Amino acid sequence: MKKKILLLFILSIIILCTGCNQKAQNTGNMKDQHKRWVLENNHDVIDQVTLKKIETELEKVNHLESEYLVLMPLEKISNTNYIQVYNDTAVDHAKNEEEKFHVEVCFLKDDDFELYGKDYLKKEEVYTILKDYFMSHKIPDTKDWYLVN
Repeated sequence: MKKKILLLFILSIIILCTGCNQKAQNTGNMKDQHKRWVLENNHDVIDQVTLKKIETELEKVNHLESEYLVLMPLEKISNTNYIQVYNDTAVDHAKNEEEKFHVEVCFLKDDDFELYGKDYLKKEEVYTILKDYFMSHKIPDTKDWYLVN
C-alpha cells in the first residue's frame, strides 16, 4: 500500500510539473494521439502510446509480468489525472481467474486528489475502460466505485 501511495505522489508531481492544467482537446487527429499520453509499468515509461501498446501492457499485467499499468494523459482530461490497473492475484485478492483486475481513477480535487477504485473486473472490462479513456477521453462511471484510502 505504501508503494501505491508513493507512486501516486510521484505521478501527481509529474502531472503537475508537465502543465496538465488544460483540458485535453479531442481533435480527432489520431496522428498526434500517441504524443499526448504516457504509459507506465513498474519496468518502463512508454511514450508514443498506441492502442496496441496499451493492449500489450495490459497482457503483461494479466500474466503478472508487470505489477501495474498507468495510462496518463499529458493534458488533464476533465478532472482526472490517470487510470491505473493492478492484477489482484498478486496480493491474493482476486475473485477468480477471470475477475482479477483492480482499476483506479485519479480525480483532481482543488490542490489534492482522490482515487476511486473497483475490484473484480475482467480483462475485457479493463481494456474497454482504457480504450475509452485513450480514444474518446471518456471517464468511467465511478458511481459504484469506492474511495481508495
